[in-house]
Amino acid sequence: MTANIIHPGSTDTDMNPAKGDFADMQRSKMSIPHYAEPRDIAGLVAWLASEEGRYVTGTGITINKAEPLKHDNLGICLSSPI
Repeated sequence: MTANIIHPGSTDTDMNPAKGDFADMQRSKMSIPHYAEPRDIAGLVAWLASEEGRYVTGTGITINKAEPLKHDNLGICLSSPI
């Protein structure tokens, strides 16, 4: 048995629509201002559940296009609150 955590970024779902009230604010915090689709996350889930992912356990995997990161005008990567 394996146990892992997936930390998805903003994903276009009924609860968090890419065209919802807070979508523009969410996009302003993304390095790549695009919501994930459920299939973008599903690929990782399928891999972890497959024979190929059998050796990965006890880890958290972030899949979010560097969402909590921002860059200043010098190209330095800064962490920003979500």
